[in-house]
Amino acid sequence: GDWINLRNEGFVDLIPLAPEKKFGTKSQSVFITYAIGLATNRDPWSYNFSAKDLNSNMGNMIAFYNQQRKGYQTALKVNPQLKVEEFIDTDTHKISWTRALRNAARNGKKYNFNAKNIAMSLYRPFCVQYLYFDEDFIESPGLSRKLFPTPQTNNRVICLSGIGASKPFSVLISRNIPDLQLMFNDQCFPLYWYEEKDYSKESKDMFSLLSEGKYVCHDGISDWMLNEVRNRFGNNRKITKETVFYYIYGLLHSQEYRNTFAIDLKKSLPRIPILEDYSAFMEFCYAGELLADLHLNYEKIEAYPDVSVTDNYTGTDEYEHYAVQKMTFLNRKERSSIIYNEYIRIDNIPKQAYDYVVNGKSAIEWLMERYAVTVNKVSLIKNDPNEWSREHHQPRYIL
Repeated sequence: GDWINLRNEGFVDLIPLAPEKKFGTKSQSVFITYAIGLATNRDPWSYNFSAKDLNSNMGNMIAFYNQQRKGYQTALKVNPQLKVEEFIDTDTHKISWTRALRNAARNGKKYNFNAKNIAMSLYRPFCVQYLYFDEDFIESPGLSRKLFPTPQTNNRVICLSGIGASKPFSVLISRNIPDLQLMFNDQCFPLYWYEEKDYSKESKDMFSLLSEGKYVCHDGISDWMLNEVRNRFGNNRKITKETVFYYIYGLLHSQEYRNTFAIDLKKSLPRIPILEDYSAFMEFCYAGELLADLHLNYEKIEAYPDVSVTDNYTGTDEYEHYAVQKMTFLNRKERSSIIYNEYIRIDNIPKQAYDYVVNGKSAIEWLMERYAVTVNKVSLIKNDPNEWSREHHQPRYIL
């Protein structure tokens, strides 16, 4: 493909974002490790806006799996040649079978539902949902547990388009577990990564170790990269690994960078220049911090002042008042107005709001698409974003 779509010759001379070998401490790359987003292969079951409904869906599925597992093990005693595929009930309203789950039933492995596995996930851009974060029910977890070992783990990850994306290169930061299709075949570069403590190598007693937590936190940015940046600027100790992290986030949003290396970014993961001018370097870092704050805390930002909201609701139920079914544009060619629900209309949305595109859609269109009541055709599972509003006691949340 390079004969027609020529790469930029300077790209190969830049610093690779990803290491050749993950967790290699001497890696001459920006990050020590990275991970793909997780793929459950049963999204309607594993994700939901409602923690209550997710508990119910996964609890019922695991109970049905155990019933099938037990039945199959009993049937094997009568017919040892019986294949698991010949026995199991494939009713898609009761369970979502995958290769791993069939193997588990074949081996007689029992599973228990655990509500502590409910975690927050960034499923699509600007769409946070609950996830049942249990590797036994996630077909391809990747290294997600290294980035978010527990539902309470504090971390930030830069998520960007994988190789071969059909849409223009995109990047978005997340504090929650990213799905594989948050971006196209999402590649995640962490501020931190975690590993379980090896108590056998510790000299402290068990109780003091437990009190300090189960996991050791490591920096995602390599020592080599930090030293490389500091050396460019007179061994400046004010530059930290967090400085480098936000510099990367700012640089990856640069339109000049994206245009210059557009072909390369379709065919390989990014490679990074270190700007020679200290003030320019710090400007990108500052821009990266501001962008990260916008992308992580967008729910707390005040509404654009010129936007107007028309509301003809006369009832008293706030949840009914602000509930959505599916938001639509008043006119697809003129996207300045959105019909929010039968009572509420939003007007005067500026055109430039649609210029910010991530993974092929503007942020507004991601919200309109994802914050809609859906029923999965295969499982008949309902996913209702209004339940998030109810469970968080925020009737106006979606608006």
